[in-house]
Amino acid sequence: MHITVAPTYNDIRRQIEERVTQKRPQGEILRDARNLIVRCDIGGKDLVIKRYGKPFFFNRIMYTFFRTCKPKRAYINAQKLAERGYDTPEAVAFTTHYSCGLYESGAFVCPYCAYPTVESAVANPDEVPHELLDALARYTAKMHHDGIYFYDYNLGNILYHRDAADGQYRFTLIDCNRIKFYDKPISLHKCVKVLYCLNFSPEQHIYFMCRYAKYRDVHWKLVSGAVLLRQELNPARRFKRWIKGKIGLTGTTRRYDARSKKA
Repeated sequence: MHITVAPTYNDIRRQIEERVTQKRPQGEILRDARNLIVRCDIGGKDLVIKRYGKPFFFNRIMYTFFRTCKPKRAYINAQKLAERGYDTPEAVAFTTHYSCGLYESGAFVCPYCAYPTVESAVANPDEVPHELLDALARYTAKMHHDGIYFYDYNLGNILYHRDAADGQYRFTLIDCNRIKFYDKPISLHKCVKVLYCLNFSPEQHIYFMCRYAKYRDVHWKLVSGAVLLRQELNPARRFKRWIKGKIGLTGTTRRYDARSKKA
C-alpha cells in the first residue's frame, strides 16, 4: 500500500497511516454503500476517511495504466481548488492499494466539514431564500468562467454557510475527484451538461437559470432552453416517460429538474 500525507500533517503521519490501513477504520460511519465514509479523531484532528470501493476489472486496468485513480485525483483536485481560491476540505492524505499488479482500492483523507448541503436547504421550496439561489448562481457562473468543470456538480456536493462578518453566503465543494481544470472560460454548451443535474424544484431551477444567465452575460432563454432541451433528449427520461404511457401514468406532472445520481 502506498500512502501520501500532506507535509502540514507530518506530525500525525503515523496515526494517519495506522487508521487508513484498517479494513474498517474506527469512528462514526457517515455512509456505508459502494464507498465507506468514516468520521474519526486522528491525533486530535477531526478527519474523514473516504474508502473507495473496489472497481470492476476493466476499471482496475484503466486506473493502473491509463487514468489517475480516484483517491489521488481527490487529493490533487483539492489542492488545485484551493490554489484557485475555491473552498474545499483540505487534502490530508490518500492511499492506493494494488493486488496482482493492478489497482484495487484506495482512500482519501480530509478534515470534517459540518456545513449543511444546499440539497437540504432546497428540500422545502417554500422556505428557500432567493438570496441563496442568487449567490449559488453567481458562484457557479464564476466557477465556469474560471475554467473549473465539476462533473459531479449536484446540490449534495455543495455545502453552504453564511459568513458571520458580512452575512454573505459561502460555498464549499466536496467529493471532488471528477473535476477538469481549463485555462479559459468554459463554453455555455458544455456547462449545460452539469447545470441540468442540479436537483432543484422547477420554480427554483427557473430562478437559478435566470440568475446564472445574468452572471454569464447571456440571455436567460439560451440557458434555460438548452437545459430543458437536453432533458427532453435524455434517453433515460424518454424511456421512463414511454413506460409511464404504457401503464397509464401519462397524467403525472412533467418535472424539469434532473435528480443527481449518487456516487
